[in-house]
Amino acid sequence: MAAAASIAAAPAVASAAEAAKDEYLNYNFTGEFTPFMVIGYFGLTTFLTAFAFGSYLALTKLSLGQI
Repeated sequence: MAAAASIAAAPAVASAAEAAKDEYLNYNFTGEFTPFMVIGYFGLTTFLTAFAFGSYLALTKLSLGQI
């Protein structure tokens, strides 16, 4: 059973060993946080929260949604 598992995992180990770091492109998908991702996350969530609160305020408290 263990031999079959090691044989099945052999191609994955070989392909992972062959994968070299790409020197030409800076990928953001390797697991590390970048300043662009952090600023983008907080900027987008802050904007969307303000938009949702503004929509709530306009539709409920200011009665702009009534016909």
